[in-house]
Amino acid sequence: MEKAHVFLVVDDEELNRNFLEAAIGSNFPNAIVKKVPSGKDAIPLLESIDFDVVISDYEMPGMNGIELYNKVNEFYKQNNKNIRFILSSAKGDAYSLAREKGIPFMPKPFKIKELFEIMEKAMDS
Repeated sequence: MEKAHVFLVVDDEELNRNFLEAAIGSNFPNAIVKKVPSGKDAIPLLESIDFDVVISDYEMPGMNGIELYNKVNEFYKQNNKNIRFILSSAKGDAYSLAREKGIPFMPKPFKIKELFEIMEKAMDS
């Protein structure tokens, strides 16, 4: 039996969280998806669940996606764990920031084919 991949979707827009949950479920049938509306809400989950992939919006209240990436990366490195992180946004400056950090980027609005390609690349890395 194939291992169930565990995803964390972080986006302040409920519609985007639900869309990504459905898209992940259709591409990874055994996936477990947790959804939260902010980086602040993501931190406690990261401490209690071993996620394979975090997909985060860039622009959110309180903590942006790059700040969340830094916290996720630091936490997983301290605990000798690997994590894949995907940043999403409709803003072009987020793409530049993601590229500087080497973070896979998923533009909004989401395109299904592109979404699956980015998720597959993240799962293969």
